[in-house]
Amino acid sequence: MIAGCTANPFDSSSGQEGPVTVIANNSATATYTFEIYVIESPPIDPELSITRRNGMKDTLSTDGGLTVTDLAGDDRSVVSVKFPQNQSRLHERYSVPPTAEKLTNITEFKSYDTVVIVIRDDERIHTIVTADCDDDLVIVEGYIGPNGGAGGYNCE
Repeated sequence: MIAGCTANPFDSSSGQEGPVTVIANNSATATYTFEIYVIESPPIDPELSITRRNGMKDTLSTDGGLTVTDLAGDDRSVVSVKFPQNQSRLHERYSVPPTAEKLTNITEFKSYDTVVIVIRDDERIHTIVTADCDDDLVIVEGYIGPNGGAGGYNCE
C-alpha cells in the first residue's frame, strides 16, 4: 500500500508532467469491478453525489489530497455515484479477480485533475477513493480486501 506526498521546495515547475499510474488491488476472495474516472480541474462542484439503496442521497468531497470512503459495513448500501456534469470521464473499467492487481496509466491528466476509483461488485459500491495533488500526481492505488477498502497516493 502506498501513501503520502513528497514535495521539493526548490522545484519551481508547474503543471503535471507525465502520466498517473493507477493500481487496482484486489486482496479479497471475490471478483470486484474497478472503475477509474478523471474529474477535470477546476471542478465547478468538487463533490460526488451518491445514492443509497434506500433512496437517500449524500455528497462526498473530492477536494484536497487523498479521500477514502469505505462503504463495506454501511447498512444503507450505495448503489450509484454521480460525477460533476461535463467535467468527468471514465478512463477504464475492469474486473479484477481475487488476489490480483491491474495497472493502468492515465496519460491525459492535467494539474489539479482528480482521479476517482470506484470499487464495486454486482450489488453495490464498496469503496470510493479520490486523489489529487498541488504537485504532480504520480500514483494512486485503490484496494479492496477481506476487511474493506483503502487507498494510497504519491505526489512529486
